[in-house]
Amino acid sequence: MSGKAVAQGQEGLPRGGHRHHRGSPRADEGSTAYDDILVAAAYEFSHKGFDRATMRGIATRAGCDPKLLHYYFGGKDDLFTKAVGRIVEGSRLLDTLLGGGQEAGRGSGPVTGVDFLKALLRFVETTPEGAVYLGLVRNAGGDPHVRDLMLGFIKGELDGEQLKRLGIDHLRERLMFAASQVLGLLIVRYVFKVEPLASMPADGVAMVVGPVVDRYLRADLSFDRLVA
Repeated sequence: MSGKAVAQGQEGLPRGGHRHHRGSPRADEGSTAYDDILVAAAYEFSHKGFDRATMRGIATRAGCDPKLLHYYFGGKDDLFTKAVGRIVEGSRLLDTLLGGGQEAGRGSGPVTGVDFLKALLRFVETTPEGAVYLGLVRNAGGDPHVRDLMLGFIKGELDGEQLKRLGIDHLRERLMFAASQVLGLLIVRYVFKVEPLASMPADGVAMVVGPVVDRYLRADLSFDRLVA
């Protein structure tokens, strides 16, 4: 994600930046246009919703010609998916899950559910990208099209090669159960803001919910019987 945009915070995502002349855009000019567009798109989608966010408005926030959006991303759906992917990539939560994040402290091997949730909640509560991600989750609950786009992104991640490094059986089923737990936590704590969960210390929440995530990922859940 663009360092310039991150440094300015959630409310200060770029409205200017690198402006481009009309004509045939080039991807090899060394500019940050691509990243600036993704940052601006994530902000616009999370704050305005998918329908009210426009390609022209995103271009204005990114400080570029609207033609660049179509050149790099084609359409609005692809731009949304790429923006979500950039946030997830920047969070490094997948690295944490696979044992390479700071929470692991062991250099290799999968982390515990507690480790992962500590990293996730820290990302959501302390970074501009985390706040934007919550906005996207919030919008997904009320917009069927956004929900379908998010679901498509999640399915794509589940089919990726990296997650196979977890070395667990029934990978897709286990990850879906774990995701339901994590997504439910995010919605109840940050979207609905249900007390006392909303005000509990993040590390304490991770200590309580983390073992449930571990169970979904590694316990004997008789999946052969469930998915037969």
